[in-house]
Amino acid sequence: MKLPLFILFFLGMLTTMIAQRDEDYTVIKPEKVTSISSDRTIDDLSNGTLIVRLSKREYNIESILAFQGEKQAQLEKERIAKANINLIKEFSEYYSFSNVVFAYDVKLYEFLQNPSDAIFLNDQLEIDTSIKIKNEPIFILASHRYNLFELYDKDFKPLGKPFPKYSTTRYSPTYEFLIARSIQWISQLFIKDLSAEKFNKKLFALAK
Repeated sequence: MKLPLFILFFLGMLTTMIAQRDEDYTVIKPEKVTSISSDRTIDDLSNGTLIVRLSKREYNIESILAFQGEKQAQLEKERIAKANINLIKEFSEYYSFSNVVFAYDVKLYEFLQNPSDAIFLNDQLEIDTSIKIKNEPIFILASHRYNLFELYDKDFKPLGKPFPKYSTTRYSPTYEFLIARSIQWISQLFIKDLSAEKFNKKLFALAK
């Protein structure tokens, strides 16, 4: 009798974790998102600038602080910062289809309201006033779900097919217990990674 209960518990945890990967990792969501697709083209992106929207996941860290304490919250803060640094490094090395810059979500919304603001980040997550938008139009690569990033125009109209998506598991939470880690490993089998290199190659292929 215990075994079926354990299996039910296991499946329940697995379903929850798979569902969690579809959640936006920040509580700050594009307020202007509409179901109307943008009319921007692949060529527009190649001539413009891609802004990759990053998050500090402050809501998650506040939850960890409340339930697990300051030490765990600080560890999570450091983990997310490292993930953001690695994402910048990945795009800096493998993305060449257009100009690319990086910004935190809150600062990005402020920039869209007032483009004179200095918001763009260097490879150590510091605001660098020398980094500016070189070419327009502006495109935004933002997390639509937990591990999935999708393309939008500057008004946050989604760019559907044929534009590719970018996905990564680097933001997935870490778990202390073996069972939770095992469930996470299984759940990640359902996540199809699309690296910056593949994302870049798909854009070049579509532009031909």
